[in-house]
Amino acid sequence: VLLSGIGLLLGAAVITLRAPVVGRQAGRLLPARLVEPVRLFVHGGRALLATRVLAVALGLSVVSWFFECLAFSLILQALGVALPLHAATFVYAFASLGGAVSMLPGGLGVAEASLTGLLAGLGTPLPEAAAATLLVRCATLWLAVALGVVTLLVAFPEAAEARPARG
Repeated sequence: VLLSGIGLLLGAAVITLRAPVVGRQAGRLLPARLVEPVRLFVHGGRALLATRVLAVALGLSVVSWFFECLAFSLILQALGVALPLHAATFVYAFASLGGAVSMLPGGLGVAEASLTGLLAGLGTPLPEAAAATLLVRCATLWLAVALGVVTLLVAFPEAAEARPARG
């Protein structure tokens, strides 16, 4: 039910942003201070939902997700867990979806519990399931977080030097 509701909201957002009448009616329906931000939102949404941009983004997402699922499958194989690629893909995708629906940053806790629980439910011994979970989360989530922190520190060195005032 929750996933259906989310799907309906996303579908309504896409239809709304693609409809030309939305931008034109914003000036009549909204308070003056909100007109410009809403028009910028609608214009940006239309740019992101353009067929070509959406197709490229979808293609890149599919490739990216495939490699994450492949990495998970390879981690399982390295730990001696015989789980076919399609099963590993299902487990990883379902756990990631659970983490996303939880609305927690990075799906923390939910994705890990789901990955470990699903693997254990499929007959993987708990130590191997936990190890595979930690390895894939380090390789996919925490590596990206570390790269982001390093990038921010390099791009904004003054932020690294700033110290909070003690009072």
